[in-house]
Parts: sequence; C-alpha cells; structure tokens
Amino acid sequence: MPQGDEPYSSRAYVYKVKPKNENIDIGFNQTVQFPQDWPVLELLKGRLKPPIKMGEQLRSKYLLSLEGNDVATGLKWMLYSNSVVIMPPPVCESWACESFLVPFEHYVPVAYDLSDLNEVYEWCVSHPRECESIASNGREFIKRFLDPQLEGEIAREVATAYLDTVCLIGDQDSLLPIQLAKEVLYARAEKLQQKGDVNAAQDLFLEGAKRFPNWLDIYGDPNFLKSFVKLCLVQGRHEHVRDMLSALSSGRQGWHEILFARDSENKGLHAKALDHWRAFLASHPEHTEAQQAVRRLGLMLQVGHS
Repeated sequence: MPQGDEPYSSRAYVYKVKPKNENIDIGFNQTVQFPQDWPVLELLKGRLKPPIKMGEQLRSKYLLSLEGNDVATGLKWMLYSNSVVIMPPPVCESWACESFLVPFEHYVPVAYDLSDLNEVYEWCVSHPRECESIASNGREFIKRFLDPQLEGEIAREVATAYLDTVCLIGDQDSLLPIQLAKEVLYARAEKLQQKGDVNAAQDLFLEGAKRFPNWLDIYGDPNFLKSFVKLCLVQGRHEHVRDMLSALSSGRQGWHEILFARDSENKGLHAKALDHWRAFLASHPEHTEAQQAVRRLGLMLQVGHS
C-alpha cells in the first residue's frame, strides 16, 4: 500500500517506465494488495504480461530486481547467475546481508523510481567488460552463503546472542522449543546461573530434564534434573522439587536423597539430614560419604538426647 504520496516499493513505478529499446521487457504478471478504487491500479493493470520462468529469464544479460513487501525474493538466484543485476540500492535486509552489496561492484544501480532505467541499460550495453566483472562479483558474494555447515553455525550464534540479550515472557506452552544440543542447552543454563539469573537457569535446566532425561553424569544421575534440584534446594523450594522428581526422575533411584541430605545438614537440620542419608545409603550401600554421615549424625543425635 502507498505511504502517503510515495509508494513503498519501486515496483509501483513500473507502469511509468517507457522503454526506448525493444530489449527492455518490463511489466507485472499480477497485481495484488491494492484497493480496487486506487486510481493508479488501472495503470498498473495496463502493464500486465504473462509470467516468465526462471530459465527463460536467465537468457537475459541483465536482470531487474525490485523489492516488494520486503527483500526481492529472486535477488539471490539473480546474483548467482551469469547475468548482471540491475536494482535500486536495497532498503530491506535478509540473511543474505543485502546492505553489503556495493553499487557497480555487485550490481548496477538504478533510481528508486526507475526514471533512469533506459540510461542504465545503455550504460550496461556500452560497458561489457565492467558488466562481466559485476556479474562475477555477484556470484562470489552469494557463494559465501552456500556452505550449509557454516550457515548452521551462524544461525546458532545469532540465536544464542539473541537469547542471551532478551527475556521471553509468555505462555511457555505456546513457545516452540528451540532445537539445541544437550551440551549447548546445559552450558547456557550454567551461564545464566553464574550471571545470577537463577529463575531463567532453572527454567532451562527443567527444559533439559524434559528433553534429555537419559543424559546422565559419571555417577549415573540425570544431569539436567540434578542441577535443577540443586537450584531449587538453594531457594528452599522442597515441595516443588519433589513434584518434579515424581514426574521426571530417571537414572539411579534415590540419587536425589544425597542432595536433600547435604542441604538439610548445611541448614543444621540434623535429624532430617540423617533420614535423607539413610534413604540414600539404602540404595547406595557402598557410598563412603553416606556411611560416614550416618555414623556422625547418629552419634551426634544420641549425644544430644542423652
């Protein structure tokens, strides 16, 4: 839609172009997104032409690329062709980093309103060597985006930087999960914990526990759930921990009791700590720390009662 008197896209000026050379073939194959009472609409319809397939377009030495709602979708394959791209300096940007395209290096510039298109065409015809270099530079520019592994790494870095900067607030069930490797997800949760963002770290540890329940540490305990429990205990959220454990527990049975035992003992709750140590020792009878804790706390409580 036009913004005031100025159309937002160069395509709106196509109807004004009056080709001075029969080799300039410009027009619309359809008109969309305009109100039927817009005065210029009939002028646009006067330039309707049958669509041209990509293969047929590639027979042309020069290809005109014009942005529409945003980037020109065909610009990528046009730059990768052996043809010279003619276009106004790009306004919109996508993953192809259009703002890095340099006039007369990667493309031949034309006025936004296409008023100098005839002159630009004549320049291209009279400068074949320069145009050959421009077409070659355009191909080299796009080649940088043809490595799937590199593109994947860039996408991950961008997503990581974004998530490290913003905080997503909303219904968690409505957010599509980001597909991250378990190691990456765990490292991100640890980083948030180190920065003091405990709630966000908890959310990521819990998400990891749901996605990777069978990823165990060297003791056979679930990595994500173990870290989640530790954070919850620091915050005193014992009931929340037990609810999560009943729903998500995996790995060796009773592994969490040692975390409860240490937490209780650190808080001076010796009787409760002893109960947890005994519960842990029942499933881990060879555990030295648990054996020593049961003896130590048992004697301590006996002395206290005598």
